Amino acid sequence: MQKPVRDNQPEQPSLSRLEILGAWLRVWTPPRDVDVPPIPWRKVAMGAGVLVLLGVFVALVIAPAVDEEKDRSAAERQRTEDRERDARIAAQRREQRAVTGRLTSLAQVEEAIGADAARRFDADGRPADCEPFPGLEPSPEGVLYDCHVVIRELVSAGEQEGARGSLTIPYRARYDDERGRYAFCKVNPRPGEQAIRGPDDVVLLPKPCRAV
Repeated sequence: MQKPVRDNQPEQPSLSRLEILGAWLRVWTPPRDVDVPPIPWRKVAMGAGVLVLLGVFVALVIAPAVDEEKDRSAAERQRTEDRERDARIAAQRREQRAVTGRLTSLAQVEEAIGADAARRFDADGRPADCEPFPGLEPSPEGVLYDCHVVIRELVSAGEQEGARGSLTIPYRARYDDERGRYAFCKVNPRPGEQAIRGPDDVVLLPKPCRAV
C-alpha cells in the first residue's frame, strides 16, 4: 500500500495577541504570508454591552450610595462640631457668670475677686489689682474696672534664665462706691485656653461687666 505524500511546506508563523491587536487597529502591518484572524465582533459587542451595564449599575447604585455616605459623614461631623461648640459656649457662660453683692470699698472688691480666683483656679490666688477701664466715664451703675489676679509667679530658664513673670486671671468689675454695690466677672479666654475659633464662639460678658 502506498503512503500519502506530505507537503514539505513550512508552518505559518503564529502572531501574538499584541500583534493581532495592532493589526486590527491598523498600527502594525503583518507579513503577507501571515493570516490575521478576523475581529470577533460578537465578543466585542458582548463586552461593550457588559461595560455599558456596569456603567449603568455604577451610576444608578454605587454612586448614589457613595454620595449618601459622604452626606451622612458630613452631617455627623457637623453635629459633632455643633455639640462641641455648644459645650464650649456653655462652659464660658458658667465661668463668666456675674458675682454681685455689697461691699464698702474697692479694696474689699479686689479681695473678693482674689478669693473667687483662689477657689476656682488656684489656691495661691491673691487679691486682684484693679484699674479703671480706659476711656470710659463712670455710669449710674458705678465705675468699670479691669482687674487681674496673680495666681503663680514664673521664673524663666534656658537663655532667659532668671527672667520673672506671672500667670494672671483677667476679671472685669463694676463698683458703685455710693451704694456699695459691686459686680465682677471672669473674662474669657483664661491663660492657656485655646484661642476663640470663630464668631459663633464669642460669648459676651454678663451685662453688669460689659464696657458698652
